[in-house]
Amino acid sequence: MVNAQLSSSSWMELAIPGNNDLTAIQISTPTCNLTIVNIYNDNRHMDSISHLKRFLRRERRRILATEDDQIIWAGDFNSHHPLWDRDEDHRLFTAEATRRADKIIAIAADENMQMALPKGIPTIRHFVNKRYTRPDNVWCTEGLLERIVRCDVDGFLQPPGTDHFPIVTIVDIPQSRTTAPPSLNFRMTDWKEFKTLLTTKITELPEPGIIQTKEELQETATALTTAIQLTIEAIVPINKPCPNSKRWWNRELSDIRKAMNKLSRTSYRYRAIPDHPSHTEHTEKAKEYGKAMDKAKIQHWREFLEDAVTKDIWTANRYISTPATDGGKSRIPTLKQKTETGQTKELTTNEDKAGALATAFFPPKPDISTVPNNYEYPNPLPPPPTVTLSRIRDHIARLSPYKACGPDHIPNVVLQQSVELIEEHLLQIYRATFTLNAYVDSWREFTTVVLRKPGKPSYEVTKAYRPIALICTMAKVLTSIVADDISRIAEREQLLPTNHYGGRSGRMTTDAVHMLEDRIKTAWRNNKIVSVLYLDVEGAFPNAVTDRLLHNLKKRRIPRIYVDFVENLLKDRRTKLRFDNFTSEQILISNGIGQGDPLSMILYIIYNADLLEITRALANNTDPTEDAIGFVDDAMIIVTGKTLRDNVKTLTNIMEKPNGGFAWAKDHNSKFEIDKLAVVHHTRKTIKDPRRPGKMKRQKAPPLILQGKVVKDVESYKYLGIHVDRTLRWKTQLQKTIAKSTTWMLQFRRLSNSAGGLQAKLMRRLYISVAIPKMTYGLDVWYTPPHHVEGRTRKTGSTGALKEFTKLQRIATLAITGALRTTPTELLDPHAGVLPTDLMLRKTCHRAMVRLSTLPDENPAAALLSKYHNKKAKTHVTSLQLLLQTFNYDPTKTEQIQPRRNNQEDHPDYATHIANTPDAAIKDEKNDKALTRIYTDGSSTDGMVGASAVLYDAGRDRPRQTLRYQLGPDEEYSTDDAEAVGITLGCWMMRNSRRLGKLTTS
Repeated sequence: MVNAQLSSSSWMELAIPGNNDLTAIQISTPTCNLTIVNIYNDNRHMDSISHLKRFLRRERRRILATEDDQIIWAGDFNSHHPLWDRDEDHRLFTAEATRRADKIIAIAADENMQMALPKGIPTIRHFVNKRYTRPDNVWCTEGLLERIVRCDVDGFLQPPGTDHFPIVTIVDIPQSRTTAPPSLNFRMTDWKEFKTLLTTKITELPEPGIIQTKEELQETATALTTAIQLTIEAIVPINKPCPNSKRWWNRELSDIRKAMNKLSRTSYRYRAIPDHPSHTEHTEKAKEYGKAMDKAKIQHWREFLEDAVTKDIWTANRYISTPATDGGKSRIPTLKQKTETGQTKELTTNEDKAGALATAFFPPKPDISTVPNNYEYPNPLPPPPTVTLSRIRDHIARLSPYKACGPDHIPNVVLQQSVELIEEHLLQIYRATFTLNAYVDSWREFTTVVLRKPGKPSYEVTKAYRPIALICTMAKVLTSIVADDISRIAEREQLLPTNHYGGRSGRMTTDAVHMLEDRIKTAWRNNKIVSVLYLDVEGAFPNAVTDRLLHNLKKRRIPRIYVDFVENLLKDRRTKLRFDNFTSEQILISNGIGQGDPLSMILYIIYNADLLEITRALANNTDPTEDAIGFVDDAMIIVTGKTLRDNVKTLTNIMEKPNGGFAWAKDHNSKFEIDKLAVVHHTRKTIKDPRRPGKMKRQKAPPLILQGKVVKDVESYKYLGIHVDRTLRWKTQLQKTIAKSTTWMLQFRRLSNSAGGLQAKLMRRLYISVAIPKMTYGLDVWYTPPHHVEGRTRKTGSTGALKEFTKLQRIATLAITGALRTTPTELLDPHAGVLPTDLMLRKTCHRAMVRLSTLPDENPAAALLSKYHNKKAKTHVTSLQLLLQTFNYDPTKTEQIQPRRNNQEDHPDYATHIANTPDAAIKDEKNDKALTRIYTDGSSTDGMVGASAVLYDAGRDRPRQTLRYQLGPDEEYSTDDAEAVGITLGCWMMRNSRRLGKLTTS
């Protein structure tokens, strides 16, 4: 463990391959490089010493580059010798012990190492025989010996559970330390006091009015930002974290530790007297301290679970979902970079790491523009209505309050708490941005946080990291408004390819997979083969070229006012990289779309839209054998042919011909990573295996070679979280789902037991909210509910998957109820308040099918249900047709719902209000001044369920109209059903009443 106060530029880990018992770091100081090697030498062999010798030989030029560089070896050598042990411990100097020690002494002599820990100081008191010995040692180079201030055992620091004493070594070498900037505790802010001071600051500003010039725009935005920042500085408290604090620590542990440390020193002082009572007292107190610590941890965990409220279940889920770590902070290790000559260069300082990461995150724009000259753009669409106060309030309310903030250090919660004070100023700034065709210069600066990509095999390369842009909060509100407008316009005017499914209202990942399955099985019915090339764009967002993006926006008729806004937004941007308590110098950015900006999604969808239209542009008939499907930057090319050779030839042609895939990549500065491309040849056809008579084997496809490299031919590919296998049997998807869900479920049951833990209702909610979506993701694609088919005795469908899911739910219901393991599953489900597994899976599939039937015609997936409802396929039945048959569902009787983003200018003619308490509801009703009031209700009485609605006019005690409806027996209907009918009756009253005026319904 390395202290977090040491700059990560000042130290680096040195790899020692082939041995887990050696760890080495090198610390760079102003005077020398100090290499520290921590050693554990097993008492059964000397492998660690052999690896140490090879490591020193291999890395000598690095660790001893100059005469001033030094080395320390420290650890458990498990060896005894008169050179370091006490003279009276001659019983330890056996022939075997001497042989082991001689190897250590020999390598120390070869490396000119000196023993830093003085002879005769014991480092361990054996738990069993209570004897003091010296298996641990510290060695250092001769030049470092005179700089060692202290090298001694400190029994005071001995933790419980170990018989080794800590060895404290202090070296007099200057070392710079980093100081983390103070963080502010916005959760503990007195917002009333904050608003009072901010009001004073705002009154000192000029009254908000129409901004006339670009200079005035900059001054107004700067003044508002400064007023908020000064208020934050004066009111928001500073966090004062203790680096050694533990949530489970208590006063009792402090007292026990104090007594144990006192006894530890006494025991060590009298180590020469074996029968001294301090030894026994210290041993007992250490045991007590260890047990008390374990008890405190368990008790704190139980109290957290037992006192948890609804919001805490997400914290508990994060604990059980996060992989176990050693508690240390993850840091960017030494990065390895290829030079122009092909050699590997190691980057050790934060400045060098930042430079390499910046090159990977923000590649320069191409030297030559690929935008066609004299391109005739279509007339742009008219601009939408100007920004309003209601839209500003709505978008500020959508923000997550405590997300990390940008370089202005103004978090979202500040805008949410003070919106009524600053909204007029924001309105004029936002409007001037469009009317003056300008942008606030300070908003062009943002912070880029470097995050690890999960699951990478090595984090020594820049590709294992991704950038997240933290932009100024006021800029984020404006760009989210623009993003909403562009998305709404694109959907309304159908400006995007219909085969693009990502980042669009009413479209899901499963829609794309359903379309892929339909294309494959349709081809199979025609005795053809489908080959799918999955594309991977290297650095999709950072490589987007600004002038090409603007060209695509104009080409797709985006309003000119927004094209100019995007141009101003992406001009003269600058950022600072932040990682490991390090912030880089400012980096100028001339290219790319910032990841983390609300506009980034819709801008990239428009940027790569041309890629999805390539296959249709190349096709010469109305039913092309080539197609494409896209989801943001995940795209695929689909080809259909009679043979695998034909498909490979077609894929090659699509990618390499003029105006093909590689031409698009060149024009859009979007390089395809051939090593990450994959092709799946979807066919169930087999041929006879000449090597195994009577056996069949899959057809072997010729290699797909693109740009001189062979594309991987895989059996299954994970697309949008679903493993699409070659034969569409979905076995890989099921196995991966069960494995992932089982891992989570085994952790989930740790949250509760018969003695305590999370409340049953919270366990149930966590299971329903996390586990079920995890298990059923894409279920309608790869699962068919088991059902009886006429003429068959066994059920048809995914019976094997149902068995596995039933096992998983049983683990969950046992944890929720705390029941015995032998409890029947039929009892566990109702007592846990969850649907039986088969019904839960059926409900999920049915809901997905109903959603598909409500899609508008603009979504290609909408036609699939009608297609298979009108004309059922006899062979190669798709998952959607199986669902239609299972549920006997008629999609034509379902209303189509047009998905769209809410237009904030369309204000409803009604307002909703829900009282917090029944008494408050009665008070509101008495104070209601509406001319007409309608009351609705539903209830169950004497075994029957009914609903009613009554209409009152102001000033009258008797109702003008009463409607009643009896639904039926309570065995068939619920009170919720009756409430819904009552509301329907009330709506019918409103529709048919001739005089209403101001109306209240309740």
